[in-house]
Amino acid sequence: MLAILKTPIDIAMWVKLHNLITSRKGTRNGLVAVDVFDRIDLKDMVPGEKLVLVSHGNETEFGGMTAEVLADKLIRKNLTYDTTAIKLSGCKSGSDKLGTPYCTQLALKLYDLTRHCKPPLMVNVTGLADTAVTFPDGRVRAKDPSKTPTSGPTYDEILNKYKKLEKTETVSKFDTWKNLSLSMKYGNQKEIIESAQHIATISQPMFEELYKLNEQTTASKVDSLVKAKWGMTLN
Repeated sequence: MLAILKTPIDIAMWVKLHNLITSRKGTRNGLVAVDVFDRIDLKDMVPGEKLVLVSHGNETEFGGMTAEVLADKLIRKNLTYDTTAIKLSGCKSGSDKLGTPYCTQLALKLYDLTRHCKPPLMVNVTGLADTAVTFPDGRVRAKDPSKTPTSGPTYDEILNKYKKLEKTETVSKFDTWKNLSLSMKYGNQKEIIESAQHIATISQPMFEELYKLNEQTTASKVDSLVKAKWGMTLN
């Protein structure tokens, strides 16, 4: 399932959610399963279902939480021992620039907090090596700092284009979309799906330009994903 860690939801997260939902990521028995983390009960997950946590992140926090805090919350949300995979779909959740990647820390904390249980939680956790980009087809890739775009406008040029006031505007397109995003409804799955679709639709021109840029600056799947696997990096 797709679990949204923080609310209200900003424009980047709405568009990310739309891309994940329409490409059928995080489904349950082939059907869309998406909700706000605070409302979910993880015992509702079915065997083999992947838990995709969606949020902003950095090297030390994901969804504004340290690995220990998130591990504790997952356990309190009834994460079961037959959950085999968690994906942290957000920036730098697998970065090792400040030491042990967050995804590895989370896997270890889940085990450490349940080591008295039989069996303990031994979950493979995947993160992103750098800034995360989610494409319309559901691909989530990390930016490659060594790559520079060879054509088209830069990131700042694209954003400034939509932040610029037109003659008839009192608020820029970007600020309109940003403000609207923070007021969109997320009371249930239907509202989340509809809100994500609306924000993705109205902001599509800007994101189409960003996708073209990001295709030139993102890493391959292998270089984007950092996997903390039991029996390998965690033994």
